[in-house]
Amino acid sequence: MSNQPPPPPPGHDSASSDDQPWSPSEPSQPFEQASDLAGDHASPYQQDGPPPYQQGGQQQGAQQYAAQPGMAQGTLSESEEKTWSILAHLSAPIAALISAGTLNFVGPLLIWALYKDKSHRVRHAAAGAFNFNLSLWIFYAVLFLVSLLTLGVALLITIPLFLVVWVGSMVIHVMAAIKANNGEVYTYPMQIPVLK
Repeated sequence: MSNQPPPPPPGHDSASSDDQPWSPSEPSQPFEQASDLAGDHASPYQQDGPPPYQQGGQQQGAQQYAAQPGMAQGTLSESEEKTWSILAHLSAPIAALISAGTLNFVGPLLIWALYKDKSHRVRHAAAGAFNFNLSLWIFYAVLFLVSLLTLGVALLITIPLFLVVWVGSMVIHVMAAIKANNGEVYTYPMQIPVLK
């Protein structure tokens, strides 16, 4: 390959260039005339102010990105929110029946984990059911320990107390599900506020 510079473009006057070699960085006359004829529309980057794509769709883009953080809230329909709120309240007694009362907080915890960012109503219902059942679980554990420490003597008190609390918790869950079906928010008693 030769190290000679490339030949000048057509229309380039070699006599007027003072014998300097032509370089590609110098704009040619036809290109300058074409950009002058195009006026302000030659390039969007030569305009003053923001680029055109921000002028036309700025409000629509702002709405789109403003909706992104809140998009998680309200992605469920009204009927879906109602259904999952009811299931959040009833999942605790269902899990208690399946696990013989040992895992009554697992159902609300699963629903809370799945829907906490999709619906505020479902999140509140599942968190309340979890907190209530966690406090029940601790109460049942205390009754069990008292029965063990007294070598079964306290069973005369702890078994009836366990049954009363268990039936009461079932009634509370059914009441909460009825309120959720009516579109109302139910606040559980005796909550340990772990989930919010």
